[in-house]
Amino acid sequence: MFQVLVFCVLITLAALRPFGDDRLIFFRECSVGLSITAFYLAENLLDIFEHGLQALWVALLHYDLRGGASLPNLLTLYLLTAWHTMGWGYIFSLLVPRSNAIIVTGVFVATANTLLSGTFSVCSYKTIYQNPFLKPFVGVAASARYYTEWNIVSEGRSVPLQYGYRLPAEDDPGRSFAAWYLAYDDAANALAKSLA
Repeated sequence: MFQVLVFCVLITLAALRPFGDDRLIFFRECSVGLSITAFYLAENLLDIFEHGLQALWVALLHYDLRGGASLPNLLTLYLLTAWHTMGWGYIFSLLVPRSNAIIVTGVFVATANTLLSGTFSVCSYKTIYQNPFLKPFVGVAASARYYTEWNIVSEGRSVPLQYGYRLPAEDDPGRSFAAWYLAYDDAANALAKSLA
């Protein structure tokens, strides 16, 4: 959890730079009538490449130090986390004065990702999933929640009962594709097992 919290804070602080440094250029282009979308897409595409390399580096470190998960899964997780936290950097660079942007952004991202991660009694997973108004807010504000949830389910193996189907022994599995189709209407052969 700590590594992804640091990753979220650092990526968000790095995402303050493009719109913070080029804020005057952005407002000048807006006032002249140039395309705001083109400016945003240009900055965003450059940032995705830069932060994608940072996500690759962190995923490789995670894979080397902790193991447990496949590298493509880790890379996908860190890329999505970087993409999610970049948006907070863009928002804070436009709303907060430049002199206070680093402090405000760092405190917000660290607090939101710590308290809303689902692991504390302040806002547990049960509270998040039972409250229809809290779930969207937590999904937007806390990007480390997805990492924490993935880590608990995949590495901690804390999953509920898993339901699967098996074919009877007399059936030939290679006989037809229809026999494999999720065992449709095959409740008699349904099995329930726990991975725990």
